[in-house]
Amino acid sequence: MKQIKYWFLILGLCTVQLLYAQINPRVVTYIEQYKELAMQEMIRTGVPASIKLAQGILESQFGESELAIKANNHFGIKCKTEWTGGRIFKDDDAKNECFRAYEDAMASYQDHSNFLKTRPHYAFLFQLDPTDYQAWAHGLKKAGYATLPTYPQRLIKVIEDYNLQTFTLLALSRKQQSDFAKNESRVETKQAESQALKQVIETKETKEEGEELEEEPEEQETQVVEELKATQQHNTSTTSSPRVIEEKKSNYPSGIFVINHARVVFIEAGTSLLSVAKQYDIAMAKLIEFNDYQLPEILEKDCLVFLEKKLKKGSVETYVADESCSLFEVAQKTGVRLDVLSEINKKQATTQVRVGEKIWLRAPSEKSKSVK
Repeated sequence: MKQIKYWFLILGLCTVQLLYAQINPRVVTYIEQYKELAMQEMIRTGVPASIKLAQGILESQFGESELAIKANNHFGIKCKTEWTGGRIFKDDDAKNECFRAYEDAMASYQDHSNFLKTRPHYAFLFQLDPTDYQAWAHGLKKAGYATLPTYPQRLIKVIEDYNLQTFTLLALSRKQQSDFAKNESRVETKQAESQALKQVIETKETKEEGEELEEEPEEQETQVVEELKATQQHNTSTTSSPRVIEEKKSNYPSGIFVINHARVVFIEAGTSLLSVAKQYDIAMAKLIEFNDYQLPEILEKDCLVFLEKKLKKGSVETYVADESCSLFEVAQKTGVRLDVLSEINKKQATTQVRVGEKIWLRAPSEKSKSVK
């Protein structure tokens, strides 16, 4: 009996060693080196970061292939007729084939994105959900990127073995924050333009009524335009990232507590979201999902971080804003999913909620709608 237990123990240890052996430290090094570049390219062109990293790992043998070392070519892209850059020749499907050579890995990553984005037979890929890496993997094979029959399965395995989906989700979060900041800047600019136009109109109307003006209309209009330009420059220079909930620490208990039946923690500014995921033993991808893909990698302000999925309806019917905030902030304060709040209140996720404004936390009934 002891011998049987002994052999089971040996078998278990061998299995554990085999599992660890599957994680290649050189692949991990490659991921650390190029993950930021992959996320930047996803934001720029829409090629999922998980797919790009997986292709780079396979095509360049995690940066150690001859093409990667001699030509900075991480994706095995051949010259094609339109290529006018550097070249390197290597046997592949045929002898002495022409491959593109780049000044650095960044140029290779960018050209790979452009290669997929500008060719008609890859266009259908960009209609897919960027988080659906399996569809992208099979789509690349269908479009003819690689001739290897098992190419999709190999891509999928690399993505799942090394949790590359995390970087796709992070890139999506960054893009949403960037889009929010740009939209906020455009709104401020339009408001400034509207105010300036109103001022010009009022000036002209005053002139027509015969009131004496200290300045000529043309001079006033010029002054308004200059003020508008100054406002636009100020908006551009001070554009900030989306607001994250900022509450005094005394408002929330330390450690895990509950909002609307969902576990949540209050985290201080400057904390890494990855460290929160590790501390509470939650996959980074899940943590990003639980918080509506809105939190940055490094928390810019004190904020609430949910450790599990929020509910689709609130514990009460409505929430009345006690301060100006975003719809996302309402979602965090009430523990209700942002997409649900956006749908039932007919508001964009980036909408700013005014002080005193009522936000529905549940789909309102006809009776509720009639009550002011």
